[in-house]
Amino acid sequence: MLKLNRLLQVTSLAAAGLALTAFSISTPFVYPQGKAAIAQNAKLVVTHAFVKEGKSGPFYSRSEAVVKSLQGQPGLLAYSVRRQLFGNQAWTLTLWESENSKSAFIRSSAHQLAMAEASSVLSCARFLRVDWSGEVKNLDWDDVLDRLDTEAVSYSFGGLDC
Repeated sequence: MLKLNRLLQVTSLAAAGLALTAFSISTPFVYPQGKAAIAQNAKLVVTHAFVKEGKSGPFYSRSEAVVKSLQGQPGLLAYSVRRQLFGNQAWTLTLWESENSKSAFIRSSAHQLAMAEASSVLSCARFLRVDWSGEVKNLDWDDVLDRLDTEAVSYSFGGLDC
């Protein structure tokens, strides 16, 4: 009986640990042009990153620099970041007025540096790039994550499959 109780305790702890990795937290959406902005064929870009073990420090440091560089970017309608509280996954979401504004940001030095370092800190990443129309205040992480699960393109950096 004692062994069974111990087994149940260990199993419960393991299940609780797995459940904790599912908890994620997101920053509030930032709307540089205001919540009332209306997007027409805007470019929604979502990245889902799987951080290599032991590389969260460099990853989040670089990510912070990229997020700071978003401030003042022409054509940016909205952005938010998300991460697992007890895990190795992180997400970014940006909404751009046009392909040109999105491309200009992708060519920015902060973004280029982050992409150059990606293979050293990420095992894989999933990307979603779609057209989006509507009031920017209606952006919702749950909807975006559902689309990510069905429409994303994955890229492996030599690690696990996404």
